[in-house]
Amino acid sequence: SKNIINNWLSSDYHMGHFNILKYDKRDFKTIEEHDIHLIQTHNKYVKPHDKFYFLGDFSFAKKDKTEYYLSQLNGDKYFIKANHDHKDTIALYKQYGTFMGKMEEIRIGEQGITLCHFAQRIWNKSHRGNWSLHGHSHDSLENKPYGKSMDVGVMTAKRLTGEYRPFEFNELKEIMDKRPIIKIDDH
Repeated sequence: SKNIINNWLSSDYHMGHFNILKYDKRDFKTIEEHDIHLIQTHNKYVKPHDKFYFLGDFSFAKKDKTEYYLSQLNGDKYFIKANHDHKDTIALYKQYGTFMGKMEEIRIGEQGITLCHFAQRIWNKSHRGNWSLHGHSHDSLENKPYGKSMDVGVMTAKRLTGEYRPFEFNELKEIMDKRPIIKIDDH
């Protein structure tokens, strides 16, 4: 129903980045086909009133195409900066949503979550069960999960769900509930 607001998280769409098709073995013939598919799949899941947290590397396309893609995406959007997000993209993040900088701590219900493009070994309240959600690794770290941290990018989603799409919070909770809390020290 319209009253339910879901929380979606993703990373590394890499719109307009032709070489990502090869690097990630993304199964599209052209980057245009890839970009259109990612927007359609995003909008199939994320409804206009949902919250969408994007952990960086949205687009390699020119500014006007990046703006077009952002304007097409459903959701109340929150953006984290990544290594490929430069001035023009950050300006568009601010125009089409809330720009949260390089790292932000949020709560979804009772769950504390640190959002960052890059994986972390320790994060605020990691010893108490807070999560660290990231992108950047294109699913390469998920073969060795580390505590309650996870790559939420589209390549992880493709492997786990069969689709290049965001994760809904409750899907992540099901995964995180099975992962251990790693205590580094007692600080």
